[in-house]
Amino acid sequence: MANWHGSVSPHRDFAQEEADERAAEAAKATTKIYGSSDDLIELEGLITEEFNHSPGWSTQDQQDAILAFSDGTLLQMHYDGLWRITRVVAGSCGYSHTPGSEADDTNDVVVLTGDLKWCVKSERNEYSPHVVIKRKR
Repeated sequence: MANWHGSVSPHRDFAQEEADERAAEAAKATTKIYGSSDDLIELEGLITEEFNHSPGWSTQDQQDAILAFSDGTLLQMHYDGLWRITRVVAGSCGYSHTPGSEADDTNDVVVLTGDLKWCVKSERNEYSPHVVIKRKR
């Protein structure tokens, strides 16, 4: 930091350092959710996991996946050639959604920002979860 006569000041910018630390912590507290291929649901970040999901290939058989998170967020995952993600219930974590594109052959991506403890995956119309995944300590 330059002082009034142009030389570099030995004083540190503590406010900027604190802001940088908060940004680094926030980046660590994110979980990215997206579909891959036609049968995988991926979680990366604070919670990292790969779920196998067979959506069914006929209209009658098709089952969406439901992801429930410890903050109260509930996401519905639907595959129709691309993975579509719909937020059914908003939890306490920050939420961002990037829609996929048929033209670009990309899937929807959701990023949850906050202190997630676990995620549960289930099939639509089922009452008991398949898998509970807790974050690494």
